[in-house]
Amino acid sequence: MRKILMTLCLCLVAAAPALADEKQYAVHAPSVTLKPGAAGSAVVTIRAGKGLHFNPEFPAKFTVEATAFAKSAKDALTTKGGDVKVVGNDGLVTIPLQAIAAGAGPVAITGNFSICSAEQCYMLRGEKLSLSVVVK
Repeated sequence: MRKILMTLCLCLVAAAPALADEKQYAVHAPSVTLKPGAAGSAVVTIRAGKGLHFNPEFPAKFTVEATAFAKSAKDALTTKGGDVKVVGNDGLVTIPLQAIAAGAGPVAITGNFSICSAEQCYMLRGEKLSLSVVVK
């Protein structure tokens, strides 16, 4: 019995790195095009993995790093503020954008959110997301 338990523990330890490498979500962020000086918005979808769901009870928070060509009109995007919504199993983050000047490239987004299965929740902190913005 002891050998069986030891073998089982070793198998679980060996499998742990593979499980840790799996993402609990995928990001869908369509490119946004704005005119200089114009306001607009983008929606970033966080698609929960198979058998998982975006946790509506976790106080999700996202921040958007300003660039030379675009910035977020809000400092923090939160569930409480209405910027983060759950639709089905996915989380939708609406980003209010302000175009500053002509330019293009990725806009960095940092998120704190939770993805859950029926058995456990994963608290994801400092997750790096990206959105392509073109200002012309």
